[in-house]
This record gives sequence, C-alpha cells and structure tokens, in this order.
Amino acid sequence: GGARAVLISSDGKIHELDEGLERRVIEVEKGVMVKDGGGKIVYDSLAGLDREVTLAMNTLKIPRGGEFKLTLADGTNVYLNSASELKYPVRFGGKERRVNLSGEAYFEVAKDAAHPFVVEVCDSKIQVLGTGFNVRSYSEERQIVTTLVEGTVCFESIEDRVILKPGEQSILDKEGQLQKRAVEVYPFVAWKEGRFIFRKQRLEDIMIMVSRWYNVEVYFEDDESKEITFSGGMMRYEGFEALMKMIETVGSINCTIKDNTVFIAKRK
Repeated sequence: GGARAVLISSDGKIHELDEGLERRVIEVEKGVMVKDGGGKIVYDSLAGLDREVTLAMNTLKIPRGGEFKLTLADGTNVYLNSASELKYPVRFGGKERRVNLSGEAYFEVAKDAAHPFVVEVCDSKIQVLGTGFNVRSYSEERQIVTTLVEGTVCFESIEDRVILKPGEQSILDKEGQLQKRAVEVYPFVAWKEGRFIFRKQRLEDIMIMVSRWYNVEVYFEDDESKEITFSGGMMRYEGFEALMKMIETVGSINCTIKDNTVFIAKRK
C-alpha cells in the first residue's frame, strides 16, 4: 500500500493524488485552493470564513492499497484508510459541519462549540464538538464501529443512540442492534500510524483488513482455518510475504500465493 487517492470536485473534474507527485496547488472551486503534496491535501482555511456561500461538495476516494490525509477548511484532520470515500463541502456554512463517510477514517475534529461536527455513516450519524475518534463502516463487514480516543461523541442510529467516552466503542450490527463496550483503543487506530495490531482476532477478519491494504484476493480452502485467532502486530509497510510467513508460522497453516490471490489451508 501507499499514499494515493482521487479527488473529485463539484464540477466533475478528477485529480489523481500520489505521494510521489510534486507539491502543487489545485483550484477546486472559485477562490478555494487545495495544497497537495506529501500524501495529504489541505484546504485553504480562509475558505471557511464565509458561512453564507453555497456549499460545493468534493469527494476524496481512496483505492484498495491506498491511504491519505485530508485537512478540511475548518482545520479538522481526517485520515482515510484503504477502500474509503469521504464527501465534504469545500467550506462549511450553516449551523453544522457535516461530512459523509463510507469505509474507515480517523477524525481529529477542530473545536467549534457553535458548529457541531457531524459524520453521516449509512443511515446513522456521529455528532461531536471537538475530539479524536475512529469510524469503520465497510459494506462487506455489515457493521459500523466507532471508537473514541478523546472527547465525547454521540452515535445515533435510526432507532437508538449512545454517548461514548474515551476508551469506549459503539457497534451497530446488520440487524440494527446498537451496543456499547469498553475497549483497548490502540488496535483500532494503529492503522493511521502504519501498523497492524491484532488482539485475538479471527484469521478471516484479519485477512479482510490485509486484503484491502495489499490489494489482494483471499480464498480459504477450509472453514477451520478461518477461525484461527491471532494476537500480535507488524508494520503495514513491510512486505506482504513477511506478513503471510508470520501467519503461517504462528497459525500452523499453509499459504500459497498465485498472481494476486492467496490460498489459505489448515496444515495437515
């Protein structure tokens, strides 16, 4: 994986973003400049001062095998993980600062008590004033997981709502059931620091995360190997083969890599 993304402005123009590109300034709307370079884009903070303007929307798409950092016009930092998409205004107006997320992102929200920050996720929303939290909402996982690092957030589904404090996590499952629990926060946010951290996780769940980052397909040749659990960690920027070798050794499984597909089977 690496830092890459696609920026789509409100007029449909597409800008390919890559860590290797030279630093540049992109005009996405009249008078709104975006600074691109070093695996991140930054919206001109002056664009956030006029709250009476029409809110032109931009979209930042992160492919499989990618990640990117975005600084919104209000100063909020957003770290986007692989296979994710964020829709947001080039400047904020009205009573709320509202964005829409699919996939996974970590938010460091700029404090503004008069204008709450709202993240829309499917049919749910997360409301904050200023805080740090992680949201994971991939369609194939069929659940929304919100993990709070600092501050306070309110997660609200169609039928229920919970208030989270630091060290707590909410889970909205596919049946619409909303739960809250205390967790060790770091494994859920370590990805933005370039790490995989596993805590007694099923191999099938691990490989879903791994496949997004390394952009590979995974095929289990038996159900037993899916249920093997792992604890440990490694750097995301280490080679894929190194990760699979570690899993083979610890899990007593055989991994065969053919082209872009990994075949996993319990060792006999």
